[in-house]
Amino acid sequence: MNKEFLDKKQLVDHRIEIAMESASFKDSPLYPAINYAVTAPGKRIRGVLTLAFCKRLSVPLEEAIPFAVALELIHAYSLVHDDLPEMDNDDYRRGLPTCHKKFGNAMALLAGDAILNYSIEYILKNRKLYQPNRLLNAIDVLYSSSGAEGMLGGQAIDKIGETRLLSLDELLELHNKKTGALLLAPILIASALADEKNENYVNYSKHIGLAFQIKDDILDVEGSSEKLGKKIGKDAEENKSTFVSIMGLDSAKNYLRNELLLAEKEAENDPFLVWLVQYIGGRDH
Repeated sequence: MNKEFLDKKQLVDHRIEIAMESASFKDSPLYPAINYAVTAPGKRIRGVLTLAFCKRLSVPLEEAIPFAVALELIHAYSLVHDDLPEMDNDDYRRGLPTCHKKFGNAMALLAGDAILNYSIEYILKNRKLYQPNRLLNAIDVLYSSSGAEGMLGGQAIDKIGETRLLSLDELLELHNKKTGALLLAPILIASALADEKNENYVNYSKHIGLAFQIKDDILDVEGSSEKLGKKIGKDAEENKSTFVSIMGLDSAKNYLRNELLLAEKEAENDPFLVWLVQYIGGRDH
């Protein structure tokens, strides 16, 4: 495992724990479900990338951390809702019972809402760290990425894809929003906070976002339930449109390799960014 990744992951995990320990709603009946969902083991790729890109664009660490935490909170809430019976109906997430299986559907729904709400509360509690315009621009790109133009819009297309086979263009739109938007958000946040753009990093993020989802589709066919921490084969059971169902397993693997090569080219020999490309392509969970 890459040292920069491990160091930043440990920092994100630590700050998430502090964010939960210092939350003003610890006496709420929702707190156990919220804490369960937020502190569950995870890769923290989105938070780590936020810190990594902020570092590369010279954004101070203390300015980067609240957005890294907020992005991981948004990701956590999305998983809680995604696991519900009305969505993907999963019993396990990362080898643990999903939030609704442990706390009930209604509490999971409310906990997801509360986690999303806390993400903006957490940023605003730290607003004195920022120049106002840069703060507002970073908030803008974060919540655009997670809203109807981004992640939620992609999830809506995903549901449509259960009723009919999507075209490749529709599938690309789906995953550029559903998965890709929150993996593009770190560089957009860093750019807003630094008031500086880097097109290589933007292109890199787009390619790893798509590669991440293609790999997920492949793992659902030939992965291990034990390693993934959830049941495999659910995409086919639910008639989901995936890269595998649309183009076949071999073509999906070729598409993945191409996206990884394009991402590595945009990384411009940055050791961490190159390693992350290889990690995404080789992961088994």
